[in-house]
Amino acid sequence: NVVGPYAIAVGEGLALDAAGSSDPDSACNDSIQSYSWDLNGDGNEDFSGAQVNVTWAQLNALGINAAGNTNVSLTVTDRNGASTQGVATLQVYQGPTAAAAANPNVAGCEQMVEFNGANSSFTGPAEQGFNIVAWDWDLDGDGQYDDGSGQSVNHPVTALPDANGNIVVNGTLRVTDGQGRTDTASVTVTIVVQNQPPVANAG
Repeated sequence: NVVGPYAIAVGEGLALDAAGSSDPDSACNDSIQSYSWDLNGDGNEDFSGAQVNVTWAQLNALGINAAGNTNVSLTVTDRNGASTQGVATLQVYQGPTAAAAANPNVAGCEQMVEFNGANSSFTGPAEQGFNIVAWDWDLDGDGQYDDGSGQSVNHPVTALPDANGNIVVNGTLRVTDGQGRTDTASVTVTIVVQNQPPVANAG
């Protein structure tokens, strides 16, 4: 018997587990002697053992290299040569996808802007930690996601002109799922400054 279905994200390894397998003749000193795994359906053994850790590179070599579903086949053989096959599903998901928006995306200096990550999404079973649990924002470009947390953050925008005289704020959202997987997305706010002349006071 195979412990499954299995669920991983793109880039992750797979922990195969045949712990549910058993031999009904164990009272007569019979037992399972071998565990043979076929992950790509070609009928050949890819791995052996009751528990096997498979890397993403090894999955790639077997043709499992993108999101999608495939069958994992386990054949167990006992001391007397009798064998049985069990099948479980391997589901490969993309993981979390960040999506950032700003309203308005053209603003005046120090104007309050809403940065929103509500359109971020995930695939995979929430009960296995694929759901997004954190939305963190970097709104000053320092690479630290410490300028706000949550799907929606209101923040005043200000910046210095770049080499071309443009004044923009690049907000970056980092989403994190229940297993610590992350993804980032950025949104740009253009600051329009209506320059006013300074006030002179001669005393």
